[in-house]
Amino acid sequence: MKIENNAVKYHYAWLGASPNKKGVQFVYSSMRNVQQVGYSFKHDLICCVRDKQIIFSYGDKASEKIEELKLLANKKMPVEELADLITSVYVKKPNERIHFIYSNKSQPKNDGVEPKAQKLTHNDLDAYLTFYKECNQPYSDMSWLNNYFTQMVNQEFCHGVFVGNKLVSAADCPVLPIMSDIVQEIGVSTVEKYHKMGYAKESCRSLIQLLLSKNICPIWSTSSDNNSSIALAKNLGFKFYSTELWLTL
Repeated sequence: MKIENNAVKYHYAWLGASPNKKGVQFVYSSMRNVQQVGYSFKHDLICCVRDKQIIFSYGDKASEKIEELKLLANKKMPVEELADLITSVYVKKPNERIHFIYSNKSQPKNDGVEPKAQKLTHNDLDAYLTFYKECNQPYSDMSWLNNYFTQMVNQEFCHGVFVGNKLVSAADCPVLPIMSDIVQEIGVSTVEKYHKMGYAKESCRSLIQLLLSKNICPIWSTSSDNNSSIALAKNLGFKFYSTELWLTL
């Protein structure tokens, strides 16, 4: 089995849906009633669009108007019409993100970028904290960051590029709510001064190699208007999987 099949399983499990049903599918999922690990908000309603499937995954809050959605939604609706439909029914515009699955048959190669990325260790904590502050200004509470970095390092999930002694780009795997033993989502940040130098791709490349060596399938998600993130994902070898509309009610 290709490890990318595990990513497909993850997405269906996230929705609580069946991979075998075509057309429009409505699924009640108790996961929609709880703020899932790794997120700072609930997903009361999700509409996933891919190939010949439209899947509505909903919880208690969204269920009050789900019958109206069932009457109006049809399998030929493009994402834009589905977004308008959700907006009209719930009187709230849904957020939109797109998902990618890593599909390269071989591990990504370094494009000649120097210095090469390296796996971060506990000794890199101070450099990481400084890096985080630079990438997230203005920043507020950072009390969680030490434990987060320690967790990433323990799992070997934090890789970055140093220019001299300065960490300028880093990729890691934020916590997933389910199936994190076979799937991991990659996130990456780069200090603004060092954008467009190939460091983000190099950090991700190093992390992808590590994940593949552990038979873990890398996945990627980003907002639909984040063109730089979309371009980076494709350049790394990710392929488009689905578009997801979601609401917090």
